[in-house]
Amino acid sequence: MKCHTNSIKNKGDIHMETITESKKCIDYKEEFKKVFNSLSSKYDRHTVWNDFVEMNALTLSNICDKRFEIERKRRYMKIRKKYSDMEFIKFMEMFSFTASALDKNTEQDFLGMLYVELGLCDDAELVRFFPYDTAKLLASIAYAEEKKAENQCLESITDFCCGSGCMLIAQANILKKDNINYQQEAVFYAQDIDKTAALMCYIQLTLLGVRAIIKIGNPLTDPFQKGEEFTKENHWITPMCYAEPINTSEILPVNE
Repeated sequence: MKCHTNSIKNKGDIHMETITESKKCIDYKEEFKKVFNSLSSKYDRHTVWNDFVEMNALTLSNICDKRFEIERKRRYMKIRKKYSDMEFIKFMEMFSFTASALDKNTEQDFLGMLYVELGLCDDAELVRFFPYDTAKLLASIAYAEEKKAENQCLESITDFCCGSGCMLIAQANILKKDNINYQQEAVFYAQDIDKTAALMCYIQLTLLGVRAIIKIGNPLTDPFQKGEEFTKENHWITPMCYAEPINTSEILPVNE
């Protein structure tokens, strides 16, 4: 009887190991593409992408940010009604792949990479979306120069043409490798004139637990200002900002 019990236990262990290994082997990017393409066979590809991004940004926002909860719920339901229940499940699957991919590997711009590979990005937009390795190199140079000049960690990390947040993701990983808790010791400020790009940034920084404020708007005519109050709907505040409150009057950068 004892031997039989051990046999069952061993089989269970093998089964769990098999499940774990199968999860490790999932190519989240390719799985995302399959689901996305199944939806875009019926709907316009850009519409599917924009709806995916906005619905998930709205959902994440309403977790903690109650400033525009009612308006954002209405916007969410307006988008949701376009799709059947089965189609909506596919949107949930794409978000699951996104969250799992970033959980497995933080060193990537998952949504930005997909946006380009799915052919959604035109030549004019490429300035916003570039390889993560390039972003990491540029962020490393900027961080090294800042440390040399001030001999301290930047309290404010900024990107006023943020795209999907590639540079900011790279900066967060650099801080982490330098044993700096970016969730407590830094605030990330991002801005982009393109709504979808800015919300892609918002989703990824939220999933990575970054304290960030993303502003949708033209950084030349409507930049971040010192002590700016985030009372407009074009300000998207990640949930981590509510866990670790910030004082904008002290550390918010002036975009000159």
